[in-house]
Formats: sequence, structure tokens, C-alpha cells
Amino acid sequence: SFYTLFGHARGSVDLTVAGWSLLVHPDDIERVTRSLEVALASGAHEWREAYRLRRGDGRYAQVSERGFIARGPRGHALRIVGGVVDETERRQQEADLRLLRR
Repeated sequence: SFYTLFGHARGSVDLTVAGWSLLVHPDDIERVTRSLEVALASGAHEWREAYRLRRGDGRYAQVSERGFIARGPRGHALRIVGGVVDETERRQQEADLRLLRR
């Protein structure tokens, strides 16, 4: 569903942290990766972040992501599983409403 939602050809994006980081907007990547690193190192079981993600056509979607961190018996992160929601349209509508209210 990631490929369909963001317009990438199936298999064109490596669905790993490394592949994902190539799609995060350059102005967001440092903040987002730092946030993920803190969550992984802190023992947290959940990570949330909002950022811009490059679509297959080169435009950026405004997304929110939520990941659940699976940890081993000693607390080390084994894997993160989650989902990304495209909030571009909702955020545009909210901006339009704010403009109308002014």
C-alpha cells in the first residue's frame, strides 16, 4: 500500500530505514532521524513524527508516521512496524480555513 499511496513503482523503494530516509525532505531529515534515534535508544515502545515525504512524481506529501518498536528481552530494539498517513489534503484544508477566518 505504501507504493500505491505515494505513487512509487512497486519495488522501487527499499522499505528499510535507509530507503525511507532517502525520501524524507532534506529540511526534515536531521530532525526526524534524531527523533527516531532517541526513541530507539530511550527504550520507548512507540515513535511518532510529522514530516514531508517525497512522492513518486517528486512532489512532497505532508505525512504523520507512527511506529511501534519491538524490543528484545534486554530492551534492545529489534524492529519497528508502523504506518504513514498522508495528511497533505487535510493540512491544506486547515490552512484554507485559517485564511478564510482572517
